[in-house]
Amino acid sequence: MDVCQEETEYKWFEAARFYEQKLKSESPSGIVAAEFWQKIGFCYDLASRQAKDTEEFTSLRRLGIRAYERAAEFYKENMVEHRGKREYCLAIAEYLRSWLAADSSEKIKILDKCRKIVKKAMARFKTAKNDLYYGQTANLLLKVLYERMSIASTGVEKNKICKEGMNIANEAISVLSKLDSKDELLLAFSLASIQYWYAANIEEDEKNRKNLADKSLGYADSAVSLSADVENPYLQAMSSWAGVYSYLYFKDDIEISLKYAKQLSEHALTVKDNYLMGIGSFLLGYVADWKVQCEENPDKKKELYNEILKYATDSIRNLSLVFQDSLIAECYTSYIAQIYCDLASDFSVSLSEKLVYSKKALASGKVGLEYAVRSGTPESMLTSLHILSKVYYYLSNVEPRKARKPDLLSEALKYRTEYLKTAENTFPANTWISGVSKIYAGQIMRDQSRIEQTEKVKIASFKDAISSMEDGVSSCKKWIATCDVPSSIATVAGFEDILGGTLDETYILTANSEHLARANEVYSDATKDFRKVDLPSRVAESYWKIARNLDSLT
Repeated sequence: MDVCQEETEYKWFEAARFYEQKLKSESPSGIVAAEFWQKIGFCYDLASRQAKDTEEFTSLRRLGIRAYERAAEFYKENMVEHRGKREYCLAIAEYLRSWLAADSSEKIKILDKCRKIVKKAMARFKTAKNDLYYGQTANLLLKVLYERMSIASTGVEKNKICKEGMNIANEAISVLSKLDSKDELLLAFSLASIQYWYAANIEEDEKNRKNLADKSLGYADSAVSLSADVENPYLQAMSSWAGVYSYLYFKDDIEISLKYAKQLSEHALTVKDNYLMGIGSFLLGYVADWKVQCEENPDKKKELYNEILKYATDSIRNLSLVFQDSLIAECYTSYIAQIYCDLASDFSVSLSEKLVYSKKALASGKVGLEYAVRSGTPESMLTSLHILSKVYYYLSNVEPRKARKPDLLSEALKYRTEYLKTAENTFPANTWISGVSKIYAGQIMRDQSRIEQTEKVKIASFKDAISSMEDGVSSCKKWIATCDVPSSIATVAGFEDILGGTLDETYILTANSEHLARANEVYSDATKDFRKVDLPSRVAESYWKIARNLDSLT
């Protein structure tokens, strides 16, 4: 079928109307009519992602669903290959419908139905030896599996879906590599990279995790390389997406990741796609957030905070138009609430300013939690619980009414406990996630110990806090043993410094010199880690603490 001018200009609504008029004037039947309706569904799908409001998005999305269902009706009575196309169209209709689901349980039902239909279509195309449609349908299944995996509630379920996704990705690449279809092969490389990126983050075995990370990087490189030969900005955006995640996580190469994020945003702007524009802003914020972790200059750090707030606002605006609750939750919590919390702790001078920023953080965190609950995505739930625990903890330190401190610490520990429960159920192999949370839980318990009046209980509570922190540091070190990126090493070094300080404090309380000796061991580890990431001022600080403790022991 010829491509109309409107389609080449990415005017998808006008293109859909053009094909509808042509269908009406030519009145074709059978396969030709099916192809017209399939094209109309394709145009309405992309038109919905250019919508100016959610009502328009929903309306255009439904028109796309109906068009694909009409295409399936015309494919119905024909040979095996066309029955495969019928199921392919029905599967796309379900995939489009999943974006309109009222909640996660409904989305799960729709995506699971879609999975079954897609597999039937793939079997038809395999029988008919239609490799192009087989590969194209495999790419659709990869999208479905990735979205289904994100709302799986247990680690077992996530691993099962993830393994299926990796197998399908490899199969799609194998089939499409033999064909002259750069577009579909580029999409397969991009989806495979993202699939393997996710797998690496939930893999328990360190060696396997490294292999998965290498696979993700390799597929991302293949996608980026092939994108130079493809003129489709949608597919070029997907290759950039794969490049951001793989290079940021497995190479800690912020500059290359930033380049890819900018490219994604440029491609998204070309086609005025709300979904991709939202993803682009989200990833730009993501990369900037990683830069913050290794930035010591306060002025540059504040500039980055302002950048991230802008990216978050832009991302929320675009993603709200296409009902991407999970990523919206991340924007409110990882970006906005976290930055307000950092501005309160690191940049505010007066108590009133600290309280203003911390309350803004709390409000944003609660909005994020609402979106996270609606999305049903464990990752978003974890982020929301994490930031709310952090904000309540910070408020406990700046709240002028001392009588409120125990309640604020209790709220902080409540969210932290829920976080650990969710993390251990959903991501049991990711020791970084659980390790970080144990450090924060230890800090909360330490502060609760400080306001405890009974000395025996106070000492026992301090020991519980130290135990939680030591478990946390150990878990984080286990994770970075195969993922030793600078930002993670710097974070662990900071955690070691916190543990050392808690051990110092326990020595003051108990006069037990073993705590100081253990503190110096921890500070020594911190110096090594700070040196690895070229933070000389933190190295010097750790050495000073070691010297101070040695002086106390003599």
